[in-house]
Amino acid sequence: MTKVEFLKSKEYRDRMNEIKNYSEGFEFVILLYNMTKKQRCKMRIVIQDAIREGLIEPTQIRVSLSGNITEVKYRRL
Repeated sequence: MTKVEFLKSKEYRDRMNEIKNYSEGFEFVILLYNMTKKQRCKMRIVIQDAIREGLIEPTQIRVSLSGNITEVKYRRL
């Protein structure tokens, strides 16, 4: 699935609506180490769009000893 196809998909709309329905100040964590590469790519698209729209902001990033990002905490604005 290409990025353009994903942006038109029901899955993308569902994820964005889920973020929009969070109450202001709600914090959530995305565990990247549990995801497949495909899931991480899709999540990155959703998160970048949500940040660009001013819906969320990253508040904490955890990194493994090898330098890989393992989880990111976001707050709903």
